[in-house]
Amino acid sequence: MLITEVQIRRLEESLTKMRGIASVTLDRMIVIHDIKILYGDGNFFLAMPSKQTKVGTFKDVVHPINAMVREAFERLVIGGYRKADENSYLKIDLIYAGADRQDLTEQILDDFTINGEKGQYSSSESKMSFKGSKPKVENESQISESLLKWLES
Repeated sequence: MLITEVQIRRLEESLTKMRGIASVTLDRMIVIHDIKILYGDGNFFLAMPSKQTKVGTFKDVVHPINAMVREAFERLVIGGYRKADENSYLKIDLIYAGADRQDLTEQILDDFTINGEKGQYSSSESKMSFKGSKPKVENESQISESLLKWLES
């Protein structure tokens, strides 16, 4: 099984630990949405999609079954996030270029072509505008909240 695509939406100027949300496609057949990219204690880490249980705790809906697979996800998703951050992309797509890999634990960021999309922010008007159907925000205090709602939709 190979990771064939990684889509990352980066939160710009996030006031929380969450820095972005990713979707990972496996073998062009299965997509895992809502992988959270978090930053805390000087490190990036991933939180897999989860749901709240009846007693109020959270349980992963999907998760890597061993450390090698988790490391592969982290290498590609966090590596993609860093590329987006370096280039000021708000959205980045990594598309597997078909390198000769046997499984996802062998994949590296250089195996992917990168397509990024930049957003525009005008502090003088206190509005954030994006291409397409992305949110428009009237004041700066709503930016992080509106982006989070847009990412969750």
